[in-house]
Amino acid sequence: MKNILVPTDFSKEAGYALQLAVDFAKKTNAKLSIIHVIEYYPTASFTTMGPAPESGMPADAFTAQMIEKVEKQFEELRSKEMFDGLDIETIVKIGNPYQNITKKIAALNADLVIMGSKGAHGMDEVMIGSNAERVVRYSKHPVITVKDPIRLEEIKSIAFATDYTETQENLLNHFDKLLEVLDAELYLVRVNTPYNFIPTRGAENNLREFAKKNHLVNVNVSTYDAYKEDAGISAFAEDNDIDLIAIGTHGRKGLMHTISGSIAEDLVNHTNKPVWTCHIK
Repeated sequence: MKNILVPTDFSKEAGYALQLAVDFAKKTNAKLSIIHVIEYYPTASFTTMGPAPESGMPADAFTAQMIEKVEKQFEELRSKEMFDGLDIETIVKIGNPYQNITKKIAALNADLVIMGSKGAHGMDEVMIGSNAERVVRYSKHPVITVKDPIRLEEIKSIAFATDYTETQENLLNHFDKLLEVLDAELYLVRVNTPYNFIPTRGAENNLREFAKKNHLVNVNVSTYDAYKEDAGISAFAEDNDIDLIAIGTHGRKGLMHTISGSIAEDLVNHTNKPVWTCHIK
């Protein structure tokens, strides 16, 4: 790995993501880029960073004040011992968080993006979503989302969820790079649902063929029955004490996304396990 990107809002979840990114950077000698986006639009009266400028305060002055505040936060962050020996850069942008994050991913050609996520449930999931969810949906680069503290050396098992029915070359090329970094036991998992059911023997044989075709060695194969794919993957991970879930995403947009949804996004929203995702081409 050469470049790792960590978006931060200085929350505790972002801190968990940053610690994991530091572990990856030290293991791979990668450059670590940390980006914060000030979500501020001059025409708005309120933003996620707080109220817009008070009457009489020029927008440029307010923006400069916010940038100064973030730069101080980054200065305090860079002084921490955890960054010793690392090549790091800190970036401050203004505007739409998702757009700025994705532009930076492309500019860096990032090998890995690690983001904190609070998740979303119920109406919050429908009405709001999250920047992490959107990055997971559309990014052509691998993304790990983190909700709880986890260190690199603690990732000893990975559940790779697949239905093995399509070409996954882009996904597996990136997944191989992840396996090179982690010393972890690998499980290939297919979730059986009432509307997409294959008997265990046939499904596990297909998983073994998938592993052989893609040169995945020392692999455990399993099926898991559930009403929904994301719930099944999450339950399998809980039942088998899995440390990291890996899954591909199609990056569907518009009506197709509304109809089909995304198993990967649902996992990011609902499971407390770290989730590695990458686009299937």
